[in-house]
Amino acid sequence: MQKTVPWTERFRPRSLSEVILTRSQKNTIINWWRAWVCLWNLKIIWTEKYYRFWVEFIADKSNKRFWRNHNNSWCEYFVSAFERWMRNTNIQSRIFEQSSIADIKKTSKPILEKFLEQTWASYLSAKKIARKEIPIPPLPPYKPLLLVGPPGSGKTTTAYALANDEGVYVIEFNASDERSKSAVERVIKEASKSAGFLMGTSFPQKPPRLLLLDEVDGLSAQRDRGGFRALIQLLKEIKIPPILTANVIHDPKIRQLMAQCITVFYNRPQEYQAKALIRRIAKAMKMNIPEDVVNKLAKYAPDFRSIVVALEAYYYSGKLPSLWHDRMASLQDAIRFAFGMKSKTGKLEDNIELAKRYLQESGEDIVDLILTAWENAWNFIRKDGVFGFYKAIADADYYYRIGALKGNWRVAYINAFNALAYATAKYGEPGTLWSLRKRRVVIPKLGTSFQKLYQILRGETPLGQFVVSLAKYWHTSRRETLHSIPFIVHLAKVNPRLIGMLFAQLGCPRESLDDFIDEYKLDKKISNEIRNAYEEYLKKTRLKSLSERELSALLGVETEEIPERKEKTAPIKREELKTTKKKSKKEGTKEKHMGTLDYFFKKQ
Repeated sequence: MQKTVPWTERFRPRSLSEVILTRSQKNTIINWWRAWVCLWNLKIIWTEKYYRFWVEFIADKSNKRFWRNHNNSWCEYFVSAFERWMRNTNIQSRIFEQSSIADIKKTSKPILEKFLEQTWASYLSAKKIARKEIPIPPLPPYKPLLLVGPPGSGKTTTAYALANDEGVYVIEFNASDERSKSAVERVIKEASKSAGFLMGTSFPQKPPRLLLLDEVDGLSAQRDRGGFRALIQLLKEIKIPPILTANVIHDPKIRQLMAQCITVFYNRPQEYQAKALIRRIAKAMKMNIPEDVVNKLAKYAPDFRSIVVALEAYYYSGKLPSLWHDRMASLQDAIRFAFGMKSKTGKLEDNIELAKRYLQESGEDIVDLILTAWENAWNFIRKDGVFGFYKAIADADYYYRIGALKGNWRVAYINAFNALAYATAKYGEPGTLWSLRKRRVVIPKLGTSFQKLYQILRGETPLGQFVVSLAKYWHTSRRETLHSIPFIVHLAKVNPRLIGMLFAQLGCPRESLDDFIDEYKLDKKISNEIRNAYEEYLKKTRLKSLSERELSALLGVETEEIPERKEKTAPIKREELKTTKKKSKKEGTKEKHMGTLDYFFKKQ
């Protein structure tokens, strides 16, 4: 029986020419590789002509001190001069064969030697070093290549296609690997073995290996244990060309890497790119794909991999699978593109649909989208659209609040989302992918409009103390718990006594209960029932006289430290506290399991 090969492997590009790239992306990648090939041969020349003299020079203690003082400055000077030199198209045409990506001409050796000597001479002159007998020092590595973009956009495929074209072996360090400092050092050092330059090395040649560090944004996880710091240091000393990939551009560590790398941005496939891939596969498989299916794939498929998977499913079943993937765009990119990316037709309705597409792909809650758009709008809207934008986004907030108060969440979401998409599409200033990527998008922090929200998330308000306690009770994040508060409000209207008992069992102070009632404008009858149930529960369990810390300890709920109440209470006897604890243990071990709210309501 013949083994079926998945289409993602069957149609994986084997050559750089098969990878769907823009001209700018392709030129950047080729120029980066040419720079490394050129540097590789410069090191061969240095080994042949200057290695022995340098070893003799560095053996002297005073010369060692000289090198320690000039090591970093020489590395920076050489890389800067080398980049300027490689950007010269005349130089490239004299060094590389025109019929290949990076084959060096044998006649280019004198050109490389001349560059090496002139660069060292200009460095000595710039630093006002009078000694002329100093040999040319070792050459530093060139910059890594950093490919940034969403999953499935072709980053890893690009690295393997380039390696396949150039006959280079790829050593890959996957995201699933251990990412500690020792692991990063081990992988890079192993990959660099036998990458030194021995005497008599032939000219010209190419680097034998290429190191692929996939999804380096994973290094920012807490189990990193120094891995990112080790990576930054080793990239300054690496002997073979490294390619790094990352999914999230706004990660602070990725931005730090961008300053030290040649960066290429990948994005969702443009419609013309998606259609080119669809036609290529259809021709190979002799498929007759209806035009409406082609247009739907080109418009909604989030990445190239999804297009291939969808076509494979269509080939065997005649139906397209769901094209929406979870969180294919970051919150920052969703805001950038919703404001700045415009449709080809230029019609407002088409721009709104495009903005909706980007906002939906973020996977974020509508409240987070509204807050982030509000906070960053000054960087994206036209000067003449300030009033209109803020009025439209205020409408979005108003629609959401009205729908939420009435409990009609679907209508609240749709109306708020449509108003937000309209505001960004109409008043956003058009921009290119590159210009939009350069603009920073910040997650809202303490501001006049959002101060209370973030104080709640940090547990700084009475209501925030309830959210913190409930989050630990549910074993969820505070943000997710805050989004579930409307459910608690709805339950308070249906069965107020249960909510009062919940506040008491969580060990929340009376202030948290009052803040909850005021914030969500519960009527007097419901409020009284909640307060009465709260007081009755405390009386019944004889916990009213305890401090908040003692209350949480007795209930087995870990709450954040809450100041003691000011009123003086009669201290409970230690024997009574022990008796109560023993009693709660005897009632069953189920008391310790407080993972869901269902259990609380079931007990009542």
